[in-house]
Amino acid sequence: FCIVQIKAVGRSTEEIARNWLPSVQVAAEVSQLRLRYRVRSLEYLHPASDEERGKMEKSLNDLDSELGAALKKYESLVSGETERKVFEQAVKGAAAYRATVNEAVSLSKAGKGDEAQQLRKTTWVKEANFLRDQTDELQKLNREGAERSSANAESSITAAVSGGITALVVGVALALACSFLIAQ
Repeated sequence: FCIVQIKAVGRSTEEIARNWLPSVQVAAEVSQLRLRYRVRSLEYLHPASDEERGKMEKSLNDLDSELGAALKKYESLVSGETERKVFEQAVKGAAAYRATVNEAVSLSKAGKGDEAQQLRKTTWVKEANFLRDQTDELQKLNREGAERSSANAESSITAAVSGGITALVVGVALALACSFLIAQ
């Protein structure tokens, strides 16, 4: 019984180490990159020199590439249907947000700063918030999964200790009973 419970602890611990913890880390990376992309894209729309805008545009492209790589890395960690659906929405959200930012950048380059700002106040915010909500949901799903695995491990440890103590008490009682019978 104790061995079975110890194996259950091992499974729960492995699940935390191989699935939930890496997923939490990559989901946090995706969220952080999303936030950096949002800040950089907002900076782009503020008055700046062409040189500064060029640097910001390169930074936006670099952040977008990093975000894409983090999403790709996360995809291999998806462990359930609910998580897959949220992940797919996050990927769609990232693409929609990128398209909106690119549209605003194009408007800004074309000297249509007011239209770019209007886009920022409407569609841009909606797409950014949608992506934020999806990455937050990924983090929540993984936190909850890790908590479940941790609770399962704790429960298995408690059962193993209880089983071990019970087996010890029964063993001592049997030994005493056998000793008593032999002594008679």
